[in-house]
Amino acid sequence: MNLMKKMFAIMIGMGLVVSLFIPGKAQIASAAELNFSVESVLPDNQRDKKQTYFDLRMKPGQEQTVYVLLKNSTKKKVTVNIGANEAKTNMNGTTQYDTNKIERDSTLKYSLADIVTVEKKVVVKPNSEQKVPVKIKMPNEDIPGIILGGLSFQQKDSEVDKDEKSEEQGLSIKNRFSYNLAMMLSTNDDKVKPELVLNDVKADLYNARTVILANIQNTQPMLMNQLEVKANVTKKGDSEQLFKKNAKEMQMAPNSNFDYTIPLDGKTIDAGDYTLTMEATSMGETWKWKKDFTVTDDQSAKFAEKDVDVTEEESSNWLWWVIGGVVLLAIIAAIIVLLRKKGNKQTRSRR
Repeated sequence: MNLMKKMFAIMIGMGLVVSLFIPGKAQIASAAELNFSVESVLPDNQRDKKQTYFDLRMKPGQEQTVYVLLKNSTKKKVTVNIGANEAKTNMNGTTQYDTNKIERDSTLKYSLADIVTVEKKVVVKPNSEQKVPVKIKMPNEDIPGIILGGLSFQQKDSEVDKDEKSEEQGLSIKNRFSYNLAMMLSTNDDKVKPELVLNDVKADLYNARTVILANIQNTQPMLMNQLEVKANVTKKGDSEQLFKKNAKEMQMAPNSNFDYTIPLDGKTIDAGDYTLTMEATSMGETWKWKKDFTVTDDQSAKFAEKDVDVTEEESSNWLWWVIGGVVLLAIIAAIIVLLRKKGNKQTRSRR
């Protein structure tokens, strides 16, 4: 567990994450772009006081209130919306602590969102600071591994600068800044054996691009750090590699899953049966999987039509194949007609 703790500290750095959210895009923003700041008030049961995220050793059934300090250094009031969220894994293979639409994993027994209670909205007066209580109610049993999540802090939309219009895209985009403060809870140092599972594999459209989605699941209450995945796709029964993707330095939240995306890079995928071969390594363990999946005629046609990355050359190839087929049939028909005419002439000449 000490190794897990060190890797966790490296992974989230100072534990205070500042994110800028734009539709379809996420970037790191500086604290100077926010109208407030967030500071954790570490209690006595903080495991490592050098860190600024909450890493608390607790007892089964224990109730505790910790505090977060909100600071407003502006001349206007700041209304902060607060949420308590379980940690999840996004499609980039990184742990996400904010409020999001990622579904809860079926193996998650205890969610930080259910254990932690915090005010949903706090108003901080101009040039002032305010302590926000965060109430924790631990499960009544000794739990293996960790409960991981985060507290999210976002300023009320109506107080943020007016919408900024993008000249390039002609879109109205509102900048939404938020802090995400990690929180890790545990009751013991018992070791947890890592376990990854490969679930469904399928071809689908993601962000208007054809991809192969392989759902990987971390079934244990532990962080999976330095996750490396190698994947390749072949026709079923064939060894020729059609599509591949290798990724390193990914991470998975406890009891979470994500769709590992294998891009087609602008290529089309024909209807038929395929095989995914995948290898994953993390925490000194290796998992190897092989799974078949099918692409139907309707799916193949839909992907070719709606994939924005399908190149003109790729699209035109389909057209030329159709035209070529029609021309070939016309030539064959013409040859048959000519042969018949020639045969008829020879028959009449013999008479």
